[in-house]
Amino acid sequence: MPYGKALLDTIESSGNLNISSVNVAISNNLVVTGTVFSNTVPLFGPKFGRHQLFTASGTFTAQVTGLHTITLVGAGGSGAATRAGRYATGGGAGALVVKVLSLVAGNTYTVTIGAGGTAVTQTTTGATAGNAGGNTSFSGTGITTLTAPGGSGGTGATTGTATGASGGVASGGDINVNGGASGGVTSASGAGASGGGSIGIS
Repeated sequence: MPYGKALLDTIESSGNLNISSVNVAISNNLVVTGTVFSNTVPLFGPKFGRHQLFTASGTFTAQVTGLHTITLVGAGGSGAATRAGRYATGGGAGALVVKVLSLVAGNTYTVTIGAGGTAVTQTTTGATAGNAGGNTSFSGTGITTLTAPGGSGGTGATTGTATGASGGVASGGDINVNGGASGGVTSASGAGASGGGSIGIS
């Protein structure tokens, strides 16, 4: 992932919000375990009157006083670089954090989008580790800053094993999904590389 993302939904309802722990089916064989919002304010449906997607840092001005769903994704780390038969892994994925916050109409909130880990090169024999992805966050007056951490940079090694890079660790949300780790490399053939991680869904 070259950068993080932030999605803000305005829940246009004056009803009460009930939070219950359930499994949310994503597809036939993928399930996210976490919390959803039920009763008078559905997680998905027409009462989400507005949404705004950020792929670059900026500001969000609340148009109504009430509940807003904030969805943040941290940026992925860059892969390691290798030369002359060494070992390198891809970068870890950023975390996913979702939280319902009560925002005040007219207040401006800061959205910071994490940048993907800076690419690395290797021009001589050896291996160079990748760089971590940046954190994506939502902050402002009257709320606790919400952050989705970026993933770690890929691992480089000059021997036959390179451990996969860890994903960002999610916390602070109503739904927290850790970023997936990249694959590790174990090779006796003289060279090896792996792909990057993705957001961890189980």
